[in-house]
Amino acid sequence: MKYFHLLLNRLCACLSIILCLPFCSGCIGDDLDSCDYGPYPVSISFTHTLNESSRDLFTREVHHLDVYLYDRRGNFYKELNICCDTLRSGNCLDMVLPQGSYTAVVWGNANTSDYQCKDYTSHYENMRLDFVAGASSGMELTSDSLFHGMYPLRVGNSYASHHYLDLMKNTHDIRVLLKVINAPSAVGVHDFTVEVKGGNGSHRHDNSACDVHMKSVPRYGLVGSDSIMSQVRTLRLQQGDDMRIAIKDKAVPSQLFEDRSLTDDLLTDPRIIIPEDLDRIHRYQLTYELVYDNQGDHIDLLLVNVGDWDEALINAPLW
Repeated sequence: MKYFHLLLNRLCACLSIILCLPFCSGCIGDDLDSCDYGPYPVSISFTHTLNESSRDLFTREVHHLDVYLYDRRGNFYKELNICCDTLRSGNCLDMVLPQGSYTAVVWGNANTSDYQCKDYTSHYENMRLDFVAGASSGMELTSDSLFHGMYPLRVGNSYASHHYLDLMKNTHDIRVLLKVINAPSAVGVHDFTVEVKGGNGSHRHDNSACDVHMKSVPRYGLVGSDSIMSQVRTLRLQQGDDMRIAIKDKAVPSQLFEDRSLTDDLLTDPRIIIPEDLDRIHRYQLTYELVYDNQGDHIDLLLVNVGDWDEALINAPLW
């Protein structure tokens, strides 16, 4: 009986230790945020292969990174603002972090003259990246394209220390070629206006649009005696969005020739096979024909071609 009580006491002691472990350590299971172990070295190599060439263009196109780290619960932990020239091997970010689970939200080339990151220091679901240049100026065609990425990080002795994140380009350059058929008079560079607008002027941490209005203001050029070229830059377009393209007579603003879905027109591009291709392709050229009858009355506006930029027009002057 004495030995039985001794064995029972030892069994109870072992059971007590096992039951107390979850309360004494934050490193049980998946909850690593309260662990005191570390810090541990961790690195992320950035690439940009979601493009038409499928080659890595990160070092060529991304010059600055804003990295926002959030803990397992989505609460703000740390912000890093990095010039890409300082990255190891030109694309690798080295960090030292305590053991835990993190979400990294990354914006590339988000210069403060064009963009403003708001409400990011609380929870990642509150983050908004706004285009702030204003509807009157539009997005500069010569500025660097915006990039986005998001990655779940597990940091600790039993997890990989090196990670890879492929960034997505968040802008599209769109060239609109308007051919005027049977024009009642000579075509001037400022005879028509092209408006591109919709609710993609702000994006969340996961790169979804916030339904904030944005208007892209084009620059114009004259091609031959009967065609006008305009060029705009938009933020990321997605199937089913509300982005519209409108073509108007500038002399008679009430004369609206067409107001149609920009993204639906782009999706007719033969290069687009799957929805991901809309993100893969950066440049588009939409060719429309504005048709008049012999009395000089507008008959129709037709989309006649969608594709890459006409190489002969790439260096055409724009105003």
